[in-house]
Amino acid sequence: MRIKKHIAVLRWAAILLSALWYLPSQAQTTDSLSHYLETAARYNPSVNSSFALYKASLEKIPQAGAFSDPELEMGFFFKPMEQLSGKQVADFTLMQMFPWFGTRKAARNEATEMARMAYEQFRETRNNLFYEVKSQWYQLNNLNEQYKNTAANLELLKQLELLALSRYTASSVLGRPTPSVAPPVASPVPQTPANNSMGGMENMGTSPSTASATPGGNTTMSGTGGSMAGGTMGSGSSGSMSDVLRIQIEMVELENNLEALRSNRKAAEARFNSLLNRDQDLPVQTSDSLAQKLFSIEDNAVLDSIILSNPMLSMLEAEANAYKAKAEMDKKMSLPMFGIGLQYSIMAKNSEEMARMSGMSNMNGMDMVMPMIKISIPIFRRNITPSSGRAGITVRQAN
Repeated sequence: MRIKKHIAVLRWAAILLSALWYLPSQAQTTDSLSHYLETAARYNPSVNSSFALYKASLEKIPQAGAFSDPELEMGFFFKPMEQLSGKQVADFTLMQMFPWFGTRKAARNEATEMARMAYEQFRETRNNLFYEVKSQWYQLNNLNEQYKNTAANLELLKQLELLALSRYTASSVLGRPTPSVAPPVASPVPQTPANNSMGGMENMGTSPSTASATPGGNTTMSGTGGSMAGGTMGSGSSGSMSDVLRIQIEMVELENNLEALRSNRKAAEARFNSLLNRDQDLPVQTSDSLAQKLFSIEDNAVLDSIILSNPMLSMLEAEANAYKAKAEMDKKMSLPMFGIGLQYSIMAKNSEEMARMSGMSNMNGMDMVMPMIKISIPIFRRNITPSSGRAGITVRQAN
């Protein structure tokens, strides 16, 4: 009963997985992560291969517990053999062999555990694929956010450039002295191929004779990827050409960053599409916003969940059970086999004189039926003993 339950569970799992495999995704949007996961599971070659191996292993379970084919022997006499009850013309023998008690159960146990191993291997392959798809998808979201932030910073720099140009023009018209500008502090921009500091541009356009600050306050510009957090441009301060040049250099740097982000996104999309086994030039839709989830789970509960749900641990357990069943089956195979059969002999009638002489005239020409029992004697065990030894070693290794 326990084996039948295992077989039923595995079969229902295969049916459910097959139904989910080809279930139409009308309820899912084409830009959702769940849609991409389903597409990857449906078209990825590795997942399809492991799923096919699992279905093939299920078909081996009924074969493992099946009886051997019956044997039919037929014999004909070219010249009928004289018997007391007639002339023996032909013999037909039908024999069915049976293994020792428990052998078929052990074989079914082994096949069931092997199917379970294939199922856990399929789960491991599918989970690894899902992990790669999710990681690549979130990386694309990260690149999109970096691109948006960099583009927003570039727009701010354009506005600051206009403001710096207007102040420089106003200071030139009014004939005010050009104030000194504090050197910008450059910080690296994520996903940027080249992040050069602006320390070499400290005194660009500013001479020692004009390095005095105006009463309105100094104007400092930070090079943090387009933000001007190094200082503020006071309303009463006059601009200098160095401010404009610094802003323009920062704009060029951010434009380079945008180009690098576009290149990184194209490469990430190609890797993502390869996981889905589709054209690498197809666009990938990402989410506009991501919500952070907080998990409040105890460490012991997480450890128990990992032990119960980890496919590799379940596969190792199934492998150990399969080797144990294999060792039990090898042990049963070393015991005698027995068979039950029936022999049917076709008899022809003797002459009347021969029948009277034998005194068995009433059985003259009567066909004969003989029940038979057959028992194998396992004397030569060279093909069984090494197999049992290998099974024992593999059981210890799996444990």
